[in-house]
Amino acid sequence: MKFHLSMAVFFSSVLSSTFSPHTFPAAMPSDLETAMELLIVVFHRYASQDGRAGTLSRRELRQLMENELANFLKSQKDPGAIDKIMKDLDANGDGQVDFEEFVALVVGLSVACEQCYKMHQGLKSAKKSLGCLAAIMSDIQKAMALLITTFTKYASKEGDKHTLNKEELKELLQNEFGDLLCKANDQTAVDRIFSDLDTNKSNSVDFSEFVNLVSCLTQMCHEHFIGKQ
Repeated sequence: MKFHLSMAVFFSSVLSSTFSPHTFPAAMPSDLETAMELLIVVFHRYASQDGRAGTLSRRELRQLMENELANFLKSQKDPGAIDKIMKDLDANGDGQVDFEEFVALVVGLSVACEQCYKMHQGLKSAKKSLGCLAAIMSDIQKAMALLITTFTKYASKEGDKHTLNKEELKELLQNEFGDLLCKANDQTAVDRIFSDLDTNKSNSVDFSEFVNLVSCLTQMCHEHFIGKQ
């Protein structure tokens, strides 16, 4: 569940030349931009309660998970689940969960949920179900659902429906991150991002590799958000 720091640094170096926070979408955001915004907003909704706005204390993490991920907690059937999660997330051992550590939790849960999604639903039926459930989903659940359905929408266009080829990734970057990645139309930039995402060198990008990209972009947007405060 932990997000590897080396991976974050790696992707950040790749994306730094294409990322443009000054063009953060003023018009209607894409589904992935909405998901990223939801994660930033939810984190600060809870992190601002104990006086240390940049991190989640144990109490704040408990409140976040009880409100936003109640079904997940129930499935654990372990009264000590939050303490174990806190210990696993708190990579630097400071007793706090920062935004990067929080995103690692969402990434891990999203990957697990995507596996269930693949087993139980097709894209159209899933979208219909998620549309009906949107009103009762928490904000984090909505963000995770958007990650999964957006990935599946592009991966389903050709070939393996569970991975993105280079053309599918390019279309996703252009449509979902066109304002954030100012070089989304640059084939060389797309080739480099694809190569760096494809960590297992399968010549395709699976969901876990895709969410690493979203995680890095979300962290970069968060840093811009903090700088504007």
